[in-house]
This record gives sequence, structure tokens and C-alpha cells, in this order.
Amino acid sequence: MNWNDAFFIKAIRLLEKRRFTAAFEWFHRGAQAGNPHCMLNVGYLFDEGIGTATDKHSALFWYKKAWQRHEVAAATNIAILYKERKNYTTAVRWLEQAIAKSDEDAKLVLARFYLQGLGVNKDGAKVKALLTAVKNSSNACEASVQEASYLLRQLQ
Repeated sequence: MNWNDAFFIKAIRLLEKRRFTAAFEWFHRGAQAGNPHCMLNVGYLFDEGIGTATDKHSALFWYKKAWQRHEVAAATNIAILYKERKNYTTAVRWLEQAIAKSDEDAKLVLARFYLQGLGVNKDGAKVKALLTAVKNSSNACEASVQEASYLLRQLQ
């Protein structure tokens, strides 16, 4: 176990006990020590206001730090923050970066952008290709696979 993994493990245990403020503090310690998983979680907790006040600016800061440390899932979270700001073009670029680093779940999010024409032209063929890739992926989470399957059925 890496020396700063202890911060992450302690924080996860505190989350399981629903001790959100203490979990945030341990994730934050780990993030400051350079743990990218802790950085991602600090970003998420700031993003959602769990164990701390909601702070989208701080969330973006920590997501970007996690991305710099090769935490691939951070790119999708960054994209969602840009979507909330209605900066769709930047959001699409972040999703493309996540996909380039093999984040299969980012394909579902990007498919929704193509479906709605957010930052890109509506493109049914791309939507179907992205959703099919998620549906057939062994690396996408089960919720993404289920949603991709549902959306594909809706498109037919």
C-alpha cells in the first residue's frame, strides 16, 4: 500500500459510516499529499456539497489536479461542470479526452450531447455508435450499460 493510500482508505470507511465531514477532511489530506483518487473525491464532494459547502470552483480545481495525475474519470466530471456553465464546446473536448484515455462511461455522456446537439451538431449515427460501444463494453459501469441499452431501444 502506498503511504498516501491510507488517507483514501480512511475516508472511504468514514463515507460508509455516513460521517461526511470527517471523510471530506481525510480525502482533502490525501489530495494535498498527492493521491489522485483523493483529489477526485475532494472534487466530487465540493461539487455536490457533501461534507463541505458546495463550491464548483474548488471542484473544478481538484478535478483538474486529479486529471493531471492521470485520474481518467476526472475528465467526465470536468465536462459536466462545463455543461452546467453552458460551455458545451469545452465540455465536449473534455469528454473526448476521457474517451481517448479509455473512459467508456464518457461515451454515454457524449452520446447525450450528440442527441441534444450540445456543442456539436445532432448526429444520430454517432449517438448510436457511442451507445452501442457502451452497451457492448466490459469496462463501462452497469448503470451506463443499462442506460445505453435503454436509449438504443428508444431510438429504434
